[in-house]
Amino acid sequence: MAQFGRSKEKRSDAKLVVLALVVNSEGFIKYSSILEGNIADSRTLEGMIDKLRVKTSVSAKKALIVIDAGIATDANLAMIKEKGYDYLCVSRSSLKNYKIEAGMPNVTVTDNKNQKINLCRVKSARNTDYYLKVESGSKKLKERSMNEQFRTRFEAGLQKIADSLTKKGGVKQEDKVHERISRIKQKYPSIGRYYDIIVEVKDDVETKRKGLKRLKKKRRSPRLLNGRLKKA
Repeated sequence: MAQFGRSKEKRSDAKLVVLALVVNSEGFIKYSSILEGNIADSRTLEGMIDKLRVKTSVSAKKALIVIDAGIATDANLAMIKEKGYDYLCVSRSSLKNYKIEAGMPNVTVTDNKNQKINLCRVKSARNTDYYLKVESGSKKLKERSMNEQFRTRFEAGLQKIADSLTKKGGVKQEDKVHERISRIKQKYPSIGRYYDIIVEVKDDVETKRKGLKRLKKKRRSPRLLNGRLKKA
């Protein structure tokens, strides 16, 4: 079952297996399963639901499937509905056209750190799902801090590319420079989309002349061959 797959540690030198666990509220394991290491989490949901329902519950009550956004694909949500379950997840796409329902109260709850979270029901014309608008002051501060870190690292990466153009042995080929820019934009997609990067290609005539002089000088310099001094 061990297969090469996507490692969250970004390693590619070893095969992987996936360990799925079900724990109760006290943290004790109720069920475990080992899955192939090259299968995406979103593709294992249906089989996992069927196994868990049989092995972990004798109740006939309707189950609530709680999943994260990475697993909440349209196909998986449709499959959950077909099986007669309800689901709770984060929307994979942001709602742009929505309205707050009239008469719906704002509800404030707290997390385990006693931080306030505001909840309010909203309606969307896109479908009939029950949507909640969630506002967390602490989460907003955290995201702002993370974006600032990404911005700093992104700009530092661009500066490193720029500095390499003037360093001895640095990357100066046009295609290689574009490759480095593409890699850093892929690494920080949430920040890179706000930047317009312009690359100007210029022929440095003076550098070429200096290089030609050094080449000529080198060809005229003597070298030692078989114990005798000869002209190159």
